[in-house]
Formats: sequence, structure tokens, C-alpha cells
Amino acid sequence: AHNLTVSELFIMHFGHPINHPDPQTRSWTRSLYDGITTFAQKAGFESVMMIPGHVHDEDGQSPTEALDLSVEELRFMVDVAQQKQLQCNIEPCIGSIAEQPADAIRLVQAVPGLGLTVDYAHQVQLGLEHEQIEVLHPYARHFHAKQSSPDSFQARPDEGSIDFPRLVRRLDDDAYDGVICVEFVTQEPLLEAGWDFKVETARLKQILDETLAKLRSDQTI
Repeated sequence: AHNLTVSELFIMHFGHPINHPDPQTRSWTRSLYDGITTFAQKAGFESVMMIPGHVHDEDGQSPTEALDLSVEELRFMVDVAQQKQLQCNIEPCIGSIAEQPADAIRLVQAVPGLGLTVDYAHQVQLGLEHEQIEVLHPYARHFHAKQSSPDSFQARPDEGSIDFPRLVRRLDDDAYDGVICVEFVTQEPLLEAGWDFKVETARLKQILDETLAKLRSDQTI
């Protein structure tokens, strides 16, 4: 009735990162992943998204060991997803082994079939500029549009530092044909500050729609 459909199932992880050092924990994650992807297939999702894991310093895990375990688990997850006609993606996020664009690209290249769900907000928090983040575009299968700035993980659509018109134009230049999903995370301090998340979501969608309309008009001319 509202012209909505499902696209990507935002799994993140199951309470423990996928590269947890304990084999039993990883086995438990695999069994849950199998069931969740079965649900995703039946519900009509196009893709599922995982968090790529982090370095478990407290357990003596080295960065190399963390990466190797993530590669091993993600290869399994991609295989399971593909058997169910799903795309498996990871989000290069703050605190993960793939927070820097180069590390995210290295991980994708190590796991055939793996894609990225890109959210500029994570890289903006690292102080990166747009051109430093845009190298992720060729590997992107899904996008989160969430306004942000170096000093605030979430910002109102017209107040942050992410240039969404530029982002959309660059995605078009890079032949991206996936979904851009407007994302806001409801937080108590923002509610107390008077945020109306319906209003903010609608405004960001408006920015994206206006940019797409202008882009199509320019292409027609």
C-alpha cells in the first residue's frame, strides 16, 4: 500500500563478532546464520549484511589472526547466501577490522562474492574526506544514507558534512545500480533534543529524490 519492499536484512552479528577466537562460538554463529538466511530467502530479501569482526585483544588475538578468521567465516557465509540466491555484504564500520577503506577492500578481495554495504558516516568519523571514501564504490552492493559530521555520528540532513548530491552523482558515474537506504538510529538524547525521526527521514529522502530527478533531467538533455 505504501510502495515499500524489503532489500537488505541488517543482521550485524549474533551477539559475538564472526571472528570470535572460540571455535564453539563461531559454530553457533554459523548455525544461526543458516537459519536467518533461510528466513531472508523466504521473505524476499536481496542481501544480508554482517559486521566484519574486530581484533579480540583481550583474548590475545593478533590483527592477522582476526583477519584470517573473518576471511574464513565470510567465505562460508557467502557460500551459504549464494545457495539461497542472496548477496552477502559487510559494513566497513568503526572499530572493525575493515574501518579503513583499504582494509575493507582487502577483505572483499580475499572473499570472492563478498560485497560492501557502505555508510559514509563511519568513515566521516575517522576524519576521511569524500574522495577517500569513494574508492569503496566499486565494491558496494548496498548503501546507507545517514547524515554525519566528524564530531557527531548522526546529524540532521541539512547540518552534517556528507554531501549527498555529490554522493549520488558519483554513484551514477560508478554505475552503481543498487539501493540507497535512508538510515537513522533512534537515540534518547536526540529525542530529548526534539528530533522527529519521521521528519528527518523524510527530509533526507527528499534530498536524494531531488538529486536523482536533476540527474535524470541532465542526462535527458
